[in-house]
Amino acid sequence: MNRSNLKCSVILPTYNRYYSIKYAIQSVLRQTYRNWELIIVDDSTSCNTSNYIRQLNNPKVVYHKPKKKLGSARARNSAIKLSTGEILLMAEDDIWLEEHCIEEIIKTLTQQNADVVCFKMRFIKGLIIKKEYDPHIFYPLAKSAVHSNAIPYVWHDWFGEMSEGRDPGRYVQVRACPSVFAMRRDVLEKVGYYDEKYIGNCYREETDLQLRIGRSGYKIVHTPNTFCFHFRFKGKTEGNRAMNRMKYEYYTLRNHFRFLRKLYSQRVLPMFLLFVLYRYLYYAPRRTFGYKYVEKLKVMVFPFP
Repeated sequence: MNRSNLKCSVILPTYNRYYSIKYAIQSVLRQTYRNWELIIVDDSTSCNTSNYIRQLNNPKVVYHKPKKKLGSARARNSAIKLSTGEILLMAEDDIWLEEHCIEEIIKTLTQQNADVVCFKMRFIKGLIIKKEYDPHIFYPLAKSAVHSNAIPYVWHDWFGEMSEGRDPGRYVQVRACPSVFAMRRDVLEKVGYYDEKYIGNCYREETDLQLRIGRSGYKIVHTPNTFCFHFRFKGKTEGNRAMNRMKYEYYTLRNHFRFLRKLYSQRVLPMFLLFVLYRYLYYAPRRTFGYKYVEKLKVMVFPFP
């Protein structure tokens, strides 16, 4: 693979996040690697996003507004079909890519013989919409203690869920990763695009794709040399989380059950039951009641670290 000639297509679907997509776009514009294109598929109901993108007047930014709402998986597939790069970087409309991100992706793909590349994602919460931020002030938060034997993303086969591990400080092969990752186009063409039957909040769309990639014999490699921020703004839950909580959880369970039937057909029911227990007795209370409550519950119900 000739590193110097590779073109990276950044795939960016968006839905009513005009206040955060500007950060995602600016982070692409500031990349040190210059052979890229940005494909934006706007599923929004407002015109704020389109107005901002038109003001950029950048020929490397391709904007598409579908006639009807597509949903996340179909929007990603539409953007991929509009792209022309040999490398596909799957982005989100509420992230910030570190300046050397694409450069490091290309380096990892070529030097580590990787087919898919992932990296650290750090959440930045409590941001205020009306305030302008310089993302560089958050860069110290991306640093973490290095544990050489750690695995950055651990996939749990016994109930179908991923957990984040510690930073290994080195290249590590993993089985799954967060939704922001990059891959070779030829890999996607061989294993198939995003499954558009994941509906609503499209929970598990990226994991489905990643496991299909791994099962086809391709390598997913985590690089320690770059990162992205995932921004969360106060009072805003657009995107897939814009629906009410009950509806969101319905689609989570519905899509996860479909995911298990597709990829773990021999043990769907026990895995689904374990997932429900994990999500509503461990994950949800941790978010709602805090760590102290969960640690007590964890000892009683979940004997895992």
